[in-house]
Amino acid sequence: MEPGNIEPCVCLLPTGSAAESVEGISHLLEHFLIFELIHRRSGAMVDGHTTEDYVILFCRHLTLENIIETLRSMEFDDAHLEMHKERLKKEIEVKLANREEFFFRFVWEGSDYEKSPLGLADRVDTISGAALDTLRRRLLKEAIFGYTRGGGVTILNSDTVAPVQSRPLPPVPIAWVKNKPFGERWYDICYFNRDIEVFYLLERMLKLLDPDKHIQLSEKKKMSALILEKGTRFPGEQVRAVKQNALEQLTVEVSQIKSNFEESALNELESMYFYGSPWSERCRRLFRTTDRRIAELVKKLTCPLI
Repeated sequence: MEPGNIEPCVCLLPTGSAAESVEGISHLLEHFLIFELIHRRSGAMVDGHTTEDYVILFCRHLTLENIIETLRSMEFDDAHLEMHKERLKKEIEVKLANREEFFFRFVWEGSDYEKSPLGLADRVDTISGAALDTLRRRLLKEAIFGYTRGGGVTILNSDTVAPVQSRPLPPVPIAWVKNKPFGERWYDICYFNRDIEVFYLLERMLKLLDPDKHIQLSEKKKMSALILEKGTRFPGEQVRAVKQNALEQLTVEVSQIKSNFEESALNELESMYFYGSPWSERCRRLFRTTDRRIAELVKKLTCPLI
């Protein structure tokens, strides 16, 4: 097959800032890997970013096998190590001052997710080639997720993925809630670790009810957060009508995602990596969410915690 005919490929590597002992090592590995892929494969195009939970690569004129082969054989010589560190520190300097970065550190304060995926400039300087090589070798033993338009999701080392146990839906869990100021606004932040579809639908409903309030869902692998500006209105007797409006809006968005390769790939890969469940199944659960489930969640969010 000619390089120009290779299906675009998206690859998810299971490393991010939340699990790092040295902040920035996943991001530095991303820089190295993109550089190696582009310089080893004529015509290759790669973009990527590092999150708290994973590194994601959007590739053209490359296969998943090319990525794994490069990850398996790449080395971290001193000259390239210093070059990538300097580039990474410049990126950190530009992006770390972003208000959104400060906001999410505020949301996740005190948890592993407080660490920025960008890394910290002074910590980046301490990362050795040996540490990067240890991370590289660990990743080759773990589940690596790939996606192509023609082949869907592929999981390398799939035997390392823990099976998802089917179980009846439990009461909607809430880990903890806090009221805290960020700038001139106050927020209620609800942390939870399952039933993401119910929270996702409620977030859309709340945005319809209160479009002027800052309402946001921060989805992570170990725990997610529903972020509500103080004073956000909740649906009372309007649950069914507001839910229907939100589902109509989501129907349009799902259709748009399906027609966009990179967005579709990201949703599919995150879904398998976070939940061990295809994105289509999670969409079905979302659209089958009952009024009662929404009402249960609203009650838990609006009742004082003891």
